[in-house]
Amino acid sequence: MPALQFGNPAFSWGYDDDQPTARATRQKVFRDASEAGTWIAGAHLGRPGIGRVVRKGEAYDYEPVAR
Repeated sequence: MPALQFGNPAFSWGYDDDQPTARATRQKVFRDASEAGTWIAGAHLGRPGIGRVVRKGEAYDYEPVAR
């Protein structure tokens, strides 16, 4: 899912109990993290699970920390 949601932050799925809130939260977190250059971490991001969010036009990309 992360690969799809970085490319399209409005993309939701059944595990989002409140899809409008999940969508808005994801868009805000991606925007804020990309603007600030904040490191993010998540269990569903794949190894190493730590990286940065980078703006790509209307979408975003996840760049994992270099190993």
